[in-house]
Amino acid sequence: MRKATRKKPTRKAAPRKTTRKVAAKRKTVRKKAGRPGVKPWSAAELSMLKKAYKTETATAVAKKLRRTVSSVKAKIRVLGISKPKSARKAAPKRKVTRKAAPKRKVTRRAKPKKAVARKPARKTVAKKKTAAERKPARKRR
Repeated sequence: MRKATRKKPTRKAAPRKTTRKVAAKRKTVRKKAGRPGVKPWSAAELSMLKKAYKTETATAVAKKLRRTVSSVKAKIRVLGISKPKSARKAAPKRKVTRKAAPKRKVTRRAKPKKAVARKPARKTVAKKKTAAERKPARKRR
């Protein structure tokens, strides 16, 4: 036979804040993290960018928005905006012409010098050595 087991009384835990609630609260308090010194794009700037870029260049749009050309081009890439085909400038066709090579100056080589007969070197008269000069030096120990 089995012994009768008692069930332990269960405690009701205090209601906890879920991670979603905490995260939601943090989002409302914190601002969107961005790069320091970079101005975020406003909705008005984005709409102006979309309208103006259809007819104008990125440089002109950047001047209107008071932003750098690189920031405007980067935003255009992110948004996936492209100019209509009618507004695109056709690249001018280049004529393939070869320029004549610059004329090189012709330098004349120096003519090799002819072998000139040299005068024989002067012979020096050998002096006769004295007896002291003729003796070999003594070896030192």
